[in-house]
Amino acid sequence: MNIENLTFSQTENFLRDQISPDTDVNTLAAIVNIDDSYSYAAINNVLNKLVENFDAYRIRITKFQNTIKQYIQKFEFQNFPIVEFDNDEVYKTWVQEQKCKCIFDYNSALYEFKIIKRENGKLSVLFLQHHSIADGWSLVFAGNYIMNSLLGKYIPENKYSYMDSVKREQKYLKSKRFELDRDYWKNKLSKYDNSTFSVASNNVEPKAVMHSYKLTEKEIDSLQKICKDFSVSVSVLYSSLVHLYISDLLKNNNNSIGLIFHNRKGNIEKSMCGMFARVLPLIIEIDYNHTVEEFLNFVRKESFNLMKHGKYPFCKIIEENENTENLVKCLVSYQNKQRDSEIKNKGFSDEWLENETMTNTLNIHLNDRYNENAMNVRYDFNVQYFSESHIESMHHHLMSIIEQFSNSYQTCLKDIEVTKSMKV
Repeated sequence: MNIENLTFSQTENFLRDQISPDTDVNTLAAIVNIDDSYSYAAINNVLNKLVENFDAYRIRITKFQNTIKQYIQKFEFQNFPIVEFDNDEVYKTWVQEQKCKCIFDYNSALYEFKIIKRENGKLSVLFLQHHSIADGWSLVFAGNYIMNSLLGKYIPENKYSYMDSVKREQKYLKSKRFELDRDYWKNKLSKYDNSTFSVASNNVEPKAVMHSYKLTEKEIDSLQKICKDFSVSVSVLYSSLVHLYISDLLKNNNNSIGLIFHNRKGNIEKSMCGMFARVLPLIIEIDYNHTVEEFLNFVRKESFNLMKHGKYPFCKIIEENENTENLVKCLVSYQNKQRDSEIKNKGFSDEWLENETMTNTLNIHLNDRYNENAMNVRYDFNVQYFSESHIESMHHHLMSIIEQFSNSYQTCLKDIEVTKSMKV
């Protein structure tokens, strides 16, 4: 049995478990609903193929010589449990209980698959996966794998191991690139003005509440046009809007927003399950005398530098620098891995189940998971810092900034209305 280090991505998520132990903070949950008639045996076989084909599912976390390590468990065929329901309300209550579980334990499986039989006789599959073995991309990838396999489509065998990522990272730690990246972050953090949101209420428990919005066709068009005109990603553009909003809110023009990078640069990473996503802080100092064009070009340059030095572990950024506790007080992600278009209208549907535990203040997730040429934005916010009316107002102001940006790239930032007449 080969015992290896955790990857940087795994380490960052493992630390979240230490901050919020015995919670669902690192539980990824989803349900695949199967409308057509497939037997328990067929579904169970496909689930076993998934576990056999992608060794990330067979990862076990262990303590070895006072450090946290991992190893791959040998594949063994299993019969996944089937849970039957004859009452829809009981089913919904059960799902809520399942998605809030902490599924982490040492030397144990870091996933749970359950086959569900509903009162209408149709089957579903509940996926619970720990963040140390899977990210959002993996969740969509696994769903596509299950659906395509049941449809009888040919899926080539995966020849790669997640442990190859460990070897690549160990090589990076000994490289000149590692030293250059460390110098970049040291210089970047030396100018960072550490600030955060004020606690709105100490009378409530820290808890995540979610508000979701579907962008209008006009808002999507404006967002995509700006991205194209300035060659920036959706997440980078949206983070620039949030930067303006937070800077206006905190009266501080030097802030940081965490960006989630899928970190799947090649076809190998894009064709396998595993934890690859990384969080990196995009630190921006806003010059309000800049035009929209100058600001977005500056953001593009900073995001490029971020990716250039993005291999450096976030945990080391925290360890080696001061004033870092609020680097990701707000986090922006864009989930661009989509359900396979050929699966549409083939008798499948899926749904994501969201966490209720948060270790930071505000998470903003954008996605078009279902290939509908739509854009959904979900705000997960800590009720100690934000009220529901505040989040609603924030979203409308961010959409207003998009409209103002698209009206003229030559508008000066100081003339952009950001939080005017905000209702909290």
